Amino acid sequence: MAKSKDLCQKVMAKIEKEKIAIKPCCLVRAERIGLAISLLLSILISALVANFIFYWLKTTGNWQFLFLGNLGVKTFSQSFPYLWLVFGILFFSLTGLLLKEYDFSYCRPYLFILLGVWLLILFSGFVLALSGINEKIAVGVKRGNFTAAKNFYPDYEEGFLCGTGLLGRVLAVRDSQMDVISKAKLIKLLLTDRTVFINEPFFEKGDWVRVVGKERENFFEVLMIRKSN
Repeated sequence: MAKSKDLCQKVMAKIEKEKIAIKPCCLVRAERIGLAISLLLSILISALVANFIFYWLKTTGNWQFLFLGNLGVKTFSQSFPYLWLVFGILFFSLTGLLLKEYDFSYCRPYLFILLGVWLLILFSGFVLALSGINEKIAVGVKRGNFTAAKNFYPDYEEGFLCGTGLLGRVLAVRDSQMDVISKAKLIKLLLTDRTVFINEPFFEKGDWVRVVGKERENFFEVLMIRKSN
């Protein structure tokens, strides 16, 4: 009791000596409310960003490129939405900084609390991506109802195309060639003795295919090809 009284006296003496101003109660409450709102918004935005990444993986299916060798990994890396990843890292970090301002983070292991919040964010984003709400918004964007969300929901049904791989819809099949359309562009695929067929070697008009290979002047030489799920 005596020690507590001495400590109180020392604190009060320091306040009087250095003229430290004590914050009004209303200002302290306002800061706490602002901190709580900022933390909540940071968590919600982080969950939305995680949702967009999971939705991209689900809708494009570009993770399937990872099973097409080194070129497939390179193609996947070229298609990945890194801007969302940057936003995710920023808001995950912001959530951690805001969480550290709370008193309970000093009473319990802070890293465990932070890890729990991050897992909750990822789980919320995953559930949101599976809920079907993104698909409804995407349909509305196509109809012109949600113009503000157009940049968040591009038309993934157009396919994907880069220098090392593509996702496209088969238009015609010949002996050693295949015509596909991707990103509204007609591409001639050349099948050679080096071409590796994943799953099955037979394709029909209307099939969606994932291809990795090398882009030539007038055609795309196929090294690996598989039907897209």
